[in-house]
Amino acid sequence: MKNPFSFFTRKNLETSFGVLMSRFPVASIIVLVLTGFLFYIIHAEPESIVYVRIILSLIVTFFLSIGMSLYLEEKKIPYQNIWNITPVVYGILFYITMIPLTNEWMLDSITYFILHLVGFIGLLFFAPYCRNLFYKKDQSVEYTNYFSRVAWTLLMSVIVGGSLVALGFIAIGSVFALFDLSSLTNQSKYYGNWAVTALSLVAPLYCLIHLPRVKEVEKRDYEINRFFSFLIRYIATPFIVLYFIILYAYSTKVLLNFQDWPKGMVSWMVIGFSSFGYLAYIFSKSYEEESNIITLFRTYFPYAVPAQILMLGYAIYLRIAQYDLTMNRYFVVIFGCWLALISTYYILSQKKSLTVISASLTAIALIISVGPWSVYRLPLTRQYDHLVRNLEVAGIYKDGIISKKKGTLDAALENDIYSEIQYVCGYSRCEKIKTLFATELAGKEAEYEKKWDN
Repeated sequence: MKNPFSFFTRKNLETSFGVLMSRFPVASIIVLVLTGFLFYIIHAEPESIVYVRIILSLIVTFFLSIGMSLYLEEKKIPYQNIWNITPVVYGILFYITMIPLTNEWMLDSITYFILHLVGFIGLLFFAPYCRNLFYKKDQSVEYTNYFSRVAWTLLMSVIVGGSLVALGFIAIGSVFALFDLSSLTNQSKYYGNWAVTALSLVAPLYCLIHLPRVKEVEKRDYEINRFFSFLIRYIATPFIVLYFIILYAYSTKVLLNFQDWPKGMVSWMVIGFSSFGYLAYIFSKSYEEESNIITLFRTYFPYAVPAQILMLGYAIYLRIAQYDLTMNRYFVVIFGCWLALISTYYILSQKKSLTVISASLTAIALIISVGPWSVYRLPLTRQYDHLVRNLEVAGIYKDGIISKKKGTLDAALENDIYSEIQYVCGYSRCEKIKTLFATELAGKEAEYEKKWDN
């Protein structure tokens, strides 16, 4: 195994940076721009949410540009220069579409960013294989090696960045403590400068330098990584089996006491354990011939998931039927469907292309991040519509007007209205509620202003 810090030698750095600028020009420029921008923020200390949105947009553009470069690499595609700058155009659009109404840390913007980040990081795992996602020919050896090397590169980038931050912080703290420098200068800025250097400059450049080229990936024999081999064979696979034994034992308990609702957390456990299982499913391909346990795991794991998806569906259906859709429940539904689809594919397909997992995850993450069907907008719309219907049933709201007459409001209906108002307020800063009760609030605001003036 190569020393992860070997690229810090002078000769290797000179060679690596030359290759870097020719292979990932846009991503390299973004690293430098982002680093400089973060240094500016540390020293100028501007107070504006605009700077946060610029940073998030640069991060998204960085990963998209890497995916685009990997896709274009070694291919003769017309107008390659135009394709290379499309991530920049997308990044600008991303910035525009995520701007919140006020300078607040908006949940919809955070969700929008995270889904794009997940999607574009997922893109790195299959970008060179976009043209033949379902394998026109058998590429399982090559793709498994490529996937493992990308995963190893990302992992080592995190370790390199985190290690540099920790070691640098210890050195800075020691110097300030030993030489009593705290009264002379701002210690926090030194920490900030070092964190930016390690996490925004060194770690991303390390990642770019070590991302594999498809032409360099072994196509005939599996590349064995001892760390992943130990992790998959002796830790991941046994624990996945243990997790599913727990899930099936709980499913049996629920079936024997069908009148009791399954716990809501079982939905997230099914998603988490199954996703972890499919990650191990990809990595374990390299070790299938070495271990009978791995062979059995890869053969039967896709068959073990669907039954748990049914339990997930039952648990989430009960809650949606009573309390309607929320963002958390929407995530459960979406990723439950995703697990069901890829399980069905691996059960029925003869080729069992491993690219399906990362490609489908990227597609779903991007699809549910935008539009009226997004994980933020659709639940909010449904909760608001349900609130209006309940207000109408209670006689509080009719024909767009809030009634001053006391309506029929039992305990269950009151609880539903309260929870819906709480959800709508929490996810829209009460803007929709303010619109719904505009007349009543206007009167109260005028009353409070008059009291304040007096």
